[in-house]
Amino acid sequence: DEEYQAIYEEAAPALRVGMEISYLCAARVSDVLSLKWSQVSEEGIFIQQGKTGTKQIKVWTERLHNAIELAKTLGGRETVVCSSKKTKYSKSGFNDLWETAREAAGKKLDRKLPCTFHDLKAKGISDYEGSSKDKQLFSGHKTESQVVVYDRKVKISPTLDLPVLGKSEDDDGEFYTK
Repeated sequence: DEEYQAIYEEAAPALRVGMEISYLCAARVSDVLSLKWSQVSEEGIFIQQGKTGTKQIKVWTERLHNAIELAKTLGGRETVVCSSKKTKYSKSGFNDLWETAREAAGKKLDRKLPCTFHDLKAKGISDYEGSSKDKQLFSGHKTESQVVVYDRKVKISPTLDLPVLGKSEDDDGEFYTK
């Protein structure tokens, strides 16, 4: 979260839009860069994943809406995330924006940030609350096993809760050592 925030603060507006769409929608960079205004509707954002072909409408949240409002200021006629020339970013051009913001954020935080833009999709899946099946539906993966690769949060699991060795409870509820 700290790294995301630091990179976002250093990012150009087009990168900010792309970061939010990727993170909030668990979208790949290719899907973000090819996103067209015709895919933005009252219901949300229609994303057909280039890799899996999965079709989803990502419903509006306030934060996703804010990202699209920022995208409108970029002036792209066809694509949501566009360059200063109002055209679709190339993957390498967009990656240059990422590298510039990531390096500036690293200096601000006084450490190297080894993350990639693709890590934003993993962060979105990891931060999404729910079971691996819920995360599969959110991310558009075809199988739960694909989701496991992206879900990087360490699971908190219960521990076997048994009485302490060498201690017993007497009839009054007091503990004593045997």
